[in-house]
Amino acid sequence: MAGGVVVAVLFSLRFISVLDPASAQDCTAADHVVEEGNVQTVYQSNAYTNYVWTSLFVQPGTDFEGVSVEVTQLSNTKFEAWFPVDQCYPNDATWVQLKVEVETKMLKNPPYYYLSFTTTIGYCTKTCTRYLTFYYIRILSVVAHGSSKWRCTCPATTCLAPQVSNESPNKPMCMEPPGLHRTPKTLAPATSSSPIPTTTQAPIPTTSQAVIPKTRPDQLQTVPRPSPPQHLRTQRS
Repeated sequence: MAGGVVVAVLFSLRFISVLDPASAQDCTAADHVVEEGNVQTVYQSNAYTNYVWTSLFVQPGTDFEGVSVEVTQLSNTKFEAWFPVDQCYPNDATWVQLKVEVETKMLKNPPYYYLSFTTTIGYCTKTCTRYLTFYYIRILSVVAHGSSKWRCTCPATTCLAPQVSNESPNKPMCMEPPGLHRTPKTLAPATSSSPIPTTTQAPIPTTSQAVIPKTRPDQLQTVPRPSPPQHLRTQRS
């Protein structure tokens, strides 16, 4: 779909925008519900860039385990990061905003790409990395594990949980998510990643699968976000 970047199965932004205003005050109203024991994709978008992000609202249930963030790169190669539930999530039927970011970064000596995954809830920020990846991110997915409710738009402020801080250290290497059956359902997000190019895409550059050296954190550098390749730029008339 030209110009569209979000795969929406259950809901559309247009549908959400015409909801009865009274529903905005209902703290139980949700765009999508994940049942107990289920694992479902609640967000998915296409991209062609080295940085993607989205923001959703979640109300955890009694058996909510956390979220896994997944990106798809060259030849449908997938990389996942598991962020388990912790004290940053409420347990009193209130909502929190969950921001998800994934960025391709590079170590210069020797040169190779790696992915940095980050989730933010209030003052709680968690980051982990996956090494020996490719440059371009093509698909971003957010997967809910366990009972939870999800919204694209912010509920009433009276429905939001107080922001808390988490002092636990970040994980240098990303963990694998639990191996549960996944139900492929998604909802439309309030934000989206970079649009999909409408022109033919050239092959995504690969990197050599070098052995990961022992590197100090101060040697890790962010790849500059370049302009898209010439063949992806909009042709001027």
